Amino acid sequence: MEPDPGRAGGGKAVSVNNDDRSWSLPLRGAHNPSSSAEGTNPGSFANAPDIGGPLAFSSPDTPGMPGPSSKTAWDFLPADWRIVATDQEGGCAGHNHPEIGEHIRCVAPDDFEAVTQLESARLGVVTPK
Repeated sequence: MEPDPGRAGGGKAVSVNNDDRSWSLPLRGAHNPSSSAEGTNPGSFANAPDIGGPLAFSSPDTPGMPGPSSKTAWDFLPADWRIVATDQEGGCAGHNHPEIGEHIRCVAPDDFEAVTQLESARLGVVTPK
């Protein structure tokens, strides 16, 4: 049965079954999401995970796209907030501010009251929802 050309873009359906494995998939370090490692989807071509980094869940760069930013959320705090050094229990690490300390946290003005989840998260508070 031929497809309806009006619905199939005017072409014919083609089924290709090529068992020639002289080629390989262009995997870039990410886990192949196919359960039997035989199929692909766009996730197959993603870069390896870089959790906490600028390429956390990324695909190879498209020509002409800018590179990842060197800035993190810590670079966009409100002007009257400060970043201070702390210990491992009191802060987090790896946020591009080694000049302050290995572990850092932010400090809001004394009269600040968190209203949004983002404001709470900036203070290290995990909200219920």
